[in-house]
Amino acid sequence: MDSTMMFSSLTLTGDNIPKPITLSRQDDFPSCQFNFTRSVYRDRPDWEPSPRPEHGHLSLRLGKRIAGGRSAVVYAAEILTESKPGEIPPSDPLPSERELCVKIARPNRCRTLAREAWFCDQLSLGQLQGIIAPRAYGFFTADVSRDHQTFPPWGSKDFQLKISDEDSQDDPTRDDPLPDDESLGEARCRKRPGARGRSPWCHWRPDPNSPLLAVIVMSRGGATYTRKDDADQANQTDIRAILDDLSDIYMWHGDLRPNNLVRAPASTLPCSKHGCVHKWNIIDFAWTTADDTDGDIDVKLRTIHNLQLVCYRNHYFWTGSTT
Repeated sequence: MDSTMMFSSLTLTGDNIPKPITLSRQDDFPSCQFNFTRSVYRDRPDWEPSPRPEHGHLSLRLGKRIAGGRSAVVYAAEILTESKPGEIPPSDPLPSERELCVKIARPNRCRTLAREAWFCDQLSLGQLQGIIAPRAYGFFTADVSRDHQTFPPWGSKDFQLKISDEDSQDDPTRDDPLPDDESLGEARCRKRPGARGRSPWCHWRPDPNSPLLAVIVMSRGGATYTRKDDADQANQTDIRAILDDLSDIYMWHGDLRPNNLVRAPASTLPCSKHGCVHKWNIIDFAWTTADDTDGDIDVKLRTIHNLQLVCYRNHYFWTGSTT
C-alpha cells in the first residue's frame, strides 16, 4: 500500500462519544513463522512490527454498528478531515473511499487486534491489500484511563458478548490465546527472543482499571457471504481464487467462515494473477499462520494451497465448530 495513505494519529467522534478521542499509531504484534513442511513454529527476529509513519492525521465520525464478534465490534465511519484543527492540511491525500470502517477491540482483546493488524500489513507487503482484502490505514491505541473515563460505546449493547455453554468464560483480565502462544518454550524465548518475543504484546494482559482502546481503520466491504451466494458457481470460483492468492504468499487463514468473507469494497484493485477485480474479500486475520521461502518451496505451497481449499465449504466453514 502507498505510504502516503498511512496515518500517525486518529481522532474518533460520534453521537455516542461526547468528547473526541485521539489515538496514536501503535506497534502491531508479529507472528512466529509456521513451517508447513515440518509443522513447527519459529520465532523470527526479522519479522518486525509494521513501520509507523511520522505524519498524517485522520479524523473519523463513527456511524452505525455493522458487525461484531468475540474480539471486536465494527462501525461504519465517515471521513471528516486529514489534519488536526489549526494545522495546515498535509499534501497526503485522503482515502478514496467515501466511507471507511473502524474495528474496535473489546477491552480484553487488544492483543488479538494487534496480531490482526500485523497480518494486514503483511498483505500489503505481498501486494494483496486492496485486492483480496480491504485496505488497512493503521492500528491505533489510546489509554482511556488518564481522564478517569472509559470509551462510551463499550457500555452499549453493541459490546455485550454472548458466550455459549460450550465456550470458555470471557475473562476481562486475559485475551484469547493465539495460534503461536504455546509454540515455543519459555526458556528458548528468553535465550533468543524473536520479534514476537520482544514485543510488549507477547505478555500483555488487560487491566480493567486501566483500559486500552485499540482500533484498526480499513476500507468498508459489503455484505457477508451466504448460502444463497454459495449457490452461484461464479462466487465459488472467486473465493477459491482469493484463497489461491493468499496461499501464494505462504499464508493460511485459519478461520475461514462466511462472516469472514465480504463483498469487495468499491476501491478494490485488479488482481494481476487472475486478471480480474475480485468480487469478494477475506477479512479477520488474527488466527492466520504464515510461512516463508526457506526449505522446500514447492511442498510448502502445495500444502498451504490444499489446506486452504479444504477449509472452504467444510463443516467448520458453515458452522464455526469442529464438532
